[in-house]
This record gives sequence, structure tokens and C-alpha cells, in this order.
Amino acid sequence: MSIVNTLSLECNRQIKVNFAGGDLSLLLRGDSGFAKPEFYDQCETNSVSYLIRLKENGKLRLLASDIDERLTAATGNDVVFYAVCYGEFMYQTGSWKYPVVLYEK
Repeated sequence: MSIVNTLSLECNRQIKVNFAGGDLSLLLRGDSGFAKPEFYDQCETNSVSYLIRLKENGKLRLLASDIDERLTAATGNDVVFYAVCYGEFMYQTGSWKYPVVLYEK
């Protein structure tokens, strides 16, 4: 049995994955508490994919405004009709080393 990945997070929590051979792909999903450059770096260093749900803010709302417009066009004034629109855009905060793709629902 071998340890595939150990991710040390800022809060001193560790994730250890043990398995008996074979290929293993990890996908970590977290809330905005994990939206830290150190977490991203550890995931990328250890070839771990990740999805982080970010908190809404004015800048993200502005970047996603075209998706909101598509949703309004799809539903119009019908408050009963349900629709979902998806989109994606590149985003980078000052503390991130490079831009990442953000997905919006």
C-alpha cells in the first residue's frame, strides 16, 4: 500500500489516499474557505483536480452579466418558468499566480 498524495493545507489538515496499485485520479470539491493560493498550489503540485465554489462578489457578477442577460431572455417576465444558463470565463485575483477558468450556473 502506498500513499498517493498528501495535501497539507494551511489549517494543518491533511488528506491521505492509500490504495493497492492502479491509477487513481482525485477531484477535490470545496467551498470558498479553500479558495487560497496555497491550496491551489498543493493540488497542482500533486496532480489533483479541484473545484472550488467562490462567494459571489461585484466583480464576478459583472463578469457573468451576459449569462444573467441570457437567463432573463429565456424566462422573460414568466415567474413560473424555470431555466438554467451556464457559462465560463477566465478570472484572476491579485493573489493568484495565473488566471483560471470559472464556471457559472
